[in-house]
Amino acid sequence: MAASIVCWKCGAEISKLLLPIGRYTQCSSCKADLHICIACQNYNPKMISKCDHPSGEVTQDLKLANYCEYFSPQANAYNSAQSTVNDDARGRLEALFNRNSKDK
Repeated sequence: MAASIVCWKCGAEISKLLLPIGRYTQCSSCKADLHICIACQNYNPKMISKCDHPSGEVTQDLKLANYCEYFSPQANAYNSAQSTVNDDARGRLEALFNRNSKDK
């Protein structure tokens, strides 16, 4: 059985979306853009362009929707460990800034 396609940001199942995923398609759970480099089968962080496709272009922000014609969603784009690290870091920053705003 093939792995289901999930949101790269929250892990919600998105396999019920019509394919191909459009440029402005967002996750119904977290509203993250879905037509992005890091959610593509061609994404390769080891490449300069971050893309394995021979015609892939360099994209400035890999987490924002783009117009790439070679986009193909990958099933394992969601990384729960990385999301946890990001959430922890965000929480520490918010605590730091909330603490500083209370001191004023």
